[in-house]
Amino acid sequence: MKTIKYLLIGAMLTVSTGMSAQTADYQPQLNAIYKVLKENPGKPDAAKNLVKAYEKAYKKDPAALVALGYGFLSENHLDKAKYYADLVLKKNKTCGDAYVLLGDIEQQKEEGGQAAMWYKNAMSMDPKNPNGYIKYANIYRKDPATFDDTMNKLKKEVPSYPIEAESGHSYFIINDYKSAYNYYSKSNQNTNDEQQTYEYAQAAYFTGNADKALEVAQKGISRFPNSNVEKALTRYALYSAVDLGKYTDAEKYANFMERSDMDLIYNDFQNIGKVYLAEKKYNEAIERFNKALEKKDDAYLNYQLLSEAYAGLGEEDQAISFAEKYLSLASSVKVSDFTKLADIYSQKAVEAQKAEDGNVDLYMEKSMGVFDRMIEKFPQLKTYGILQQGNVAFKLNNNALAQSKWLAVIDLLQDKSDRTAREVTDLTSAYRQLGALLWADKDKGIKAAAPYLDRLVELDPEDNIAKRYLEAISK
Repeated sequence: MKTIKYLLIGAMLTVSTGMSAQTADYQPQLNAIYKVLKENPGKPDAAKNLVKAYEKAYKKDPAALVALGYGFLSENHLDKAKYYADLVLKKNKTCGDAYVLLGDIEQQKEEGGQAAMWYKNAMSMDPKNPNGYIKYANIYRKDPATFDDTMNKLKKEVPSYPIEAESGHSYFIINDYKSAYNYYSKSNQNTNDEQQTYEYAQAAYFTGNADKALEVAQKGISRFPNSNVEKALTRYALYSAVDLGKYTDAEKYANFMERSDMDLIYNDFQNIGKVYLAEKKYNEAIERFNKALEKKDDAYLNYQLLSEAYAGLGEEDQAISFAEKYLSLASSVKVSDFTKLADIYSQKAVEAQKAEDGNVDLYMEKSMGVFDRMIEKFPQLKTYGILQQGNVAFKLNNNALAQSKWLAVIDLLQDKSDRTAREVTDLTSAYRQLGALLWADKDKGIKAAAPYLDRLVELDPEDNIAKRYLEAISK
C-alpha cells in the first residue's frame, strides 16, 4: 500500500510519554551526529567516532538508541536505522518506539502494509505508548472507521490523551482541512498547545468558518502572548475579522502586524487595506493595496480594491482604469465586479448631467456596455443585466429607454414556465419598476400601469408598490 512519506527527526520523542524526560541528556551529542550525517550525504559512517562514543554512553538507554536510529533514517540510511531498532528490541521487547521506528523505515520505503504491521506491534507490546496508535491511524486516514477506532483504543489505554487534537493534527499535515477542522472542533481549546491552536484556527479559516477561526485565534492570542504563534494567530484573526466585517477588531490586528517584526505577505497588506477601505481611509487603503502588488504582482484582486478606493476619493478615471485592468486580467471575476464598474460610469454620467457637458449619453452607454459584458460572461444572468440597464437609464431620466429595457425583461420571462429564482426576482422587479413608472406618469396613470401591477400582485402581494396599488384600486 502506497502511503505518504513523513518523517520529522525526533518527532516521536516529543510525543512519547516514556522518552521525553530523558531527551535533554543525550540531545547535544545526538545533534552533533545529525549535523555530520547531514553534511555528508550518502556516507553512513561519516560520524563513526561520534556514534561509537554515543553508543558507549547510552547503550542502556533505549530512547537514546531509537533517537540515533531516526538520525540515520533522516538521511535515508535505512540499514543503520534498522540496526538500532533491532538492537533495542533485543534487550527490550516492549519498547514501542523501536517498533515505531521499524514502521517508519517501511514508510520511507513506501511499504505501508509492513509499516502498519510494526505499528500494530507497538500498540500490542507497549499499549500505553501513543506513538504506535497515532502512526497506525495515520496510515488509515482514508478509512475513517479504522482511524477513529484506533484513536479510541488509545483513549481507552491513556484516558488523558487528547485524541481529538491529535486527530486534527493528523489530517492538517496532509492538508485535509475539512477533517482537521471537524476533529479540532471537538478538542479542548484550553489544553491545546501552540501548534494545535494555530492549526485549528487555520483549518477553520480555510474551511470557511471565519467566526470559529476568529474565536480560536483570539483565545490563542490571549493564551500565548509574546510568542511566535501569537503573530501567526493574529494573521488569521485579521483575515477572519475582515471577512466577518468586524473592522474594529480587524484594525487592532492590522496595527499589531504592521508594528511587529512580522514578514508581511501580500494577503496581509490586502486585508489591512480592506480595513482602511471600510473605514473610508482611502489613501491609506491605496498604499496597502499597492504594497500587496509589490509582494505579488499577479494578485489581481488588488486592482478591484484600488478601483473601489479611488472611487471613494471621487477619482473616477483612476477607479475605471483599475476596474478595467482587473476585469481583463483576473481569471475569476464576480457579478459584483461588473456592477461596481457600471456604477462608476453611471456616476460619471450623473456628474456630466449636472455639469451639462454633453457626455451623459457616452457614460450611460459605457455603463450599459459593462452589463453587456457581464451577460457575455454570465449568460444565465441575461435578464438581470437588462434589468440593470433599465435602472441606469431611469437614474439618468431616460424613461423611454428604461421602459424598453424593463419590457424586454418581461417579454423574455412572462411566459417562461421554468423560471429560476433569479429570474422570478428579475421579472418581479421589472413589473414593479415599469408599473411605478407608468403610474407616476400623469398622462398615463394607474390605468396604463394596471397590467404590470396586476402581475406584480400575483408574484409578490407583499411588495410595497403592490400593496399601494391594491389600496388605490379598492377605493
